[in-house]
Amino acid sequence: MVETINPISDFVRMTDLTKERFLSMSGAQAQPLQELGVALGGISHMVSPYIANRTQAHDEHVVLFSLGGQARFLYEGGEGNLQIGDLLICPAHQPHQYFPDPIWECCWFHFWDTKAWSFLNGYPVHKVRAQFAQRLVWLMDGYIIESTLSALESTAAALSYSQLICAYLRREFQFFDNPHGQGALYQLWVSVLADLSHPWRVEEMAKKIHCSVPTLYRLVAKHHGERPMEVLTRLRMQRTTELLGLGMYSLAEIADMVGYSTPYSLSRVYKRFTGHAPGSGRQQKTLIRRE
Repeated sequence: MVETINPISDFVRMTDLTKERFLSMSGAQAQPLQELGVALGGISHMVSPYIANRTQAHDEHVVLFSLGGQARFLYEGGEGNLQIGDLLICPAHQPHQYFPDPIWECCWFHFWDTKAWSFLNGYPVHKVRAQFAQRLVWLMDGYIIESTLSALESTAAALSYSQLICAYLRREFQFFDNPHGQGALYQLWVSVLADLSHPWRVEEMAKKIHCSVPTLYRLVAKHHGERPMEVLTRLRMQRTTELLGLGMYSLAEIADMVGYSTPYSLSRVYKRFTGHAPGSGRQQKTLIRRE
């Protein structure tokens, strides 16, 4: 196994047991992906000695969502392991290498280094916890299947999958702040999303990122145009809409999952936030996120 990054050339060493499926990047159904700046995407089952090596000349951002098994990655100055639920972020022009250890399943994207993804510039290669890996791979699988069919309905279905893939990619990175600004906010909201049932208070949020309460208010206003508790409510309402759309939980169960003591209190906030009662959310209406 190669233990150092090859600084001379990009390469991918395939193996017979490695299986990969790719997103179609042509046709009307791919237009949302193209507009978002997706260069490539796919779902991979990698088996050692598969290796992907990329040098400083590589001009695409690479993100990989770990779905099963495990992998290792190398970058200039360090290395790390990837487990289920990890998201590896490899910005453009940052040398890196990754390989299964010994088997790894992931879904992945290459993004053009355009304005839409310019916020990744300046970051080192690093990993965070993913929020929407399972939903993305499910959508990608549907897109790949529908893209291979010729029926008119399949083209429309593939377009819908494509639009949803883009929506979840935006959501995955919605709090990924400039590393030279307030990158700690990203980790704060990831922590909040992981435990929406927790009775979060502003003081606790500020302590989470080692700043004062006034500083937290200033940072959140600068980056989101809201107050901390308004962002929290928005995240809870987004999660409520998603859970309602699944049709698997009662309103009382959802209230408990997103941090409300009673279904009445959740219903009251949800109606104020969206303009309609929670029952309408079961048709999976989309919340408009403030940019």
